[in-house]
Order: sequence, then C-alpha cells, then structure tokens
Amino acid sequence: MLRPGLAVLLLLLAAAAGAAPRVVATVPPAAAVAAAVTDGAASLRLLLPGGQSPHGAALRPSAARALAEADLVVWVGPTLESGLARAVAALPAQRVLTWTALAGVRLRGGEAGPQGVDPHLWLDPANAAVLAQALAERLAALDPAAAERYRARAARFAADLAALEGAMARRLAPLRGRGLVVYHDALGYLTARFGLRVVATVAPDPERLPGARHVGELRARIARGEVACVVREPQFPPRLLARLVAGTRVPVVAVDVVGAGLRPGPEAYRRLLEGVVAGLEGCLGG
Repeated sequence: MLRPGLAVLLLLLAAAAGAAPRVVATVPPAAAVAAAVTDGAASLRLLLPGGQSPHGAALRPSAARALAEADLVVWVGPTLESGLARAVAALPAQRVLTWTALAGVRLRGGEAGPQGVDPHLWLDPANAAVLAQALAERLAALDPAAAERYRARAARFAADLAALEGAMARRLAPLRGRGLVVYHDALGYLTARFGLRVVATVAPDPERLPGARHVGELRARIARGEVACVVREPQFPPRLLARLVAGTRVPVVAVDVVGAGLRPGPEAYRRLLEGVVAGLEGCLGG
C-alpha cells in the first residue's frame, strides 16, 4: 500500500508527464503563428501586450516567471525584443526558438536596428511558414503523442499562406509606384515582396524621436507632392505625424503591423496580414 505522500507525488508526476506543452510567444505575430500550429493542443501565452512596442520593452516580474516556466519560448530575436534578450539568453537553448535565426528565413537589412537586421520578418508570409515548420518539430519533440497533429497543422498553414500571398499580390499591385512614408522601418518585408515604394521613414530609430532637420526635409518632400500617404502604427504617438502633414491633403492612416488588436486563434496571422493590406489600400488607394 502506498503512503499518502508518495501517492500524491506519483499523481503529480503523471499529470506533469501528460500535460500540454507550455508555449510563450513574446509578440503577437509569433503568437499568431504559434496559434495556427498548436490550435489548442498546447498552452499558449502572449508575453508582451499587443499595444506595447516590442522595441526595448522591459520585462515585468510576471513575464519573467512565464519565461522561466515555459517549455518553449518563441521570440523574434534581440533585434526586436532587446529588453528581453538577457532573460532569454539565460534559458536553456532547447527551450528557445529564435525566429530570425531559423534556417530558411529571408532577412533584410534594417535602418538602425542592432546587427543591421530588420526584425519585422513576419510581414513576408514565407518567413511565417518557416517558423510554423520549426515550431511543429519542437512541439513534436515535447509532445510525441501529438506530433503528427502539429506537423499537419504546420503544413496546412503553409498551404493557406500560399493562397493568401496570391490574394495579397493582386490587391497590392494597383498601389505600386505611389509614394509612401512610414513612421519607422517596419513594412520593408512586405513592400519589397509586393513592389510598393517607401519614400522615407519618419523615425529611423523607433526608440528616439527624429530631429528637426529630418522632419523639415520630410515636410518639403510632402509639399513637392512626392508622398501619397503616411502610415502610422497604433503603438506610436500620432501627434508628430499630424504636424508633418499639416496644411496638406496627404492622409495619415493607421496600419497595425504587429497585430496589436488581434484576437488570439489559428486565423490570427491571416487576419494580421489582411489588416495590413486593407490599411495600405485605404492609405494609397484614395
């Protein structure tokens, strides 16, 4: 007969062995891809609130606990979540999936980011497919009983992305050639992929306000008619952009490039990209 204490311990060990993997995704785009692969089979938590800029975001005690308790942490990398870099580096390597470090991702240079890499790689659907496949393999190792389900979801996600990319290309094609100003260099993957023209960036370093000279040069370009639209992001203050276009007919349109307003779920990544495309249509199509 088992002693009560030993019986409780065995029950706890059995429960832990059958528990769903605990996945923490640092930012909404990573969580959106993870949701498509896990679809309820794993516990998924978003670490940074959607309305918070991930650039230089500080780690709160509750977030630190979530990282420490996670079976797998999915993040873009130190080029985006610089405030989390030390905490993530302290975790065992097998518990971390770094999106920018995955084989097969297509990276582009950044204007002012660390290591000269643009971290907004989720705006190229091909990079999302790479993450989904890598995540499925990590989850398969953590949860062998559900391995084929994870792999099947990742494959279905990639197939859906191929169709979505074709639809995006058709919608964005009429907007090529029209001058676009962005608050910071966040749309480069999408604009390069679909041939849109970014005239200038308001804040090359998103953690610092632009200088008066740079703002003056942008106002001059707007006055010369080089700019059809200015894109702002919800997590950055709009006041500067309003001053930038004051006295002109150039619109300022909010485009949520990080998924700040996304509802969680397996369709979140598709909704993110469709929202960006709709915002650009409203911005450049007027």
